[in-house]
Amino acid sequence: CVADRASDAYAVGLTIEKACKMSEFNCQDIPWSCKGDPWKTADYVLSTVFSLIGGNPLEKCYFDGSAIFDTAANYKTWDPVCVVTRDPSSTPLSDQGFQAIANQRDAGKMEVFLRRVIETELGARVLDRSQLEAFAAKPAASMFEVRRLLKEAQWLCGGRAQERCSLWAGSAQLWWWRYAMLALAALVAGAVFATGLCVKCHRQCRDICPRKCFDSDSDAEQ
Repeated sequence: CVADRASDAYAVGLTIEKACKMSEFNCQDIPWSCKGDPWKTADYVLSTVFSLIGGNPLEKCYFDGSAIFDTAANYKTWDPVCVVTRDPSSTPLSDQGFQAIANQRDAGKMEVFLRRVIETELGARVLDRSQLEAFAAKPAASMFEVRRLLKEAQWLCGGRAQERCSLWAGSAQLWWWRYAMLALAALVAGAVFATGLCVKCHRQCRDICPRKCFDSDSDAEQ
């Protein structure tokens, strides 16, 4: 349920005021990223209210002709960030977006949503996916708590997370570092071994071969 771009801005403004009184949603909670553009503001409010009241979209998503019930393929072309939906990969990272996913009671969808929070807002990395899956199965009650718990989670590292990432953190992402370091260690060990072998062979050759074998060496030194 989004604002109808064929409507006029004044009508959309009246629709926002009306929609803000239709449910328990507090319009003061609209994200800043959705406040600068009246159309995006309307998208956020209308999609949130519709997700709360539900019902037949032809009746509940009309708002005197200022709203339409559209497909994601259409509305994402003009507003990919301010429409509250049941899709964890695109719904806003707000409390309303979180509730839209939590109400579905689907741990898989919640994991997708939480990964977006971790990577987009915290800039962090998951160290233990099993911990993320457990958190997604029993998430916190609000987005505020989700952010607080994720910042303190010991199974996250980097960014705004509490833990710092070590060189080997996230082995699935840094696997090539391990192979590179092992290859470098093998190269150094091989070089040391080859150098020692050459020195040892050179000394043994001096003991076995007559001195004239090395006359060229001494002539060169003179």
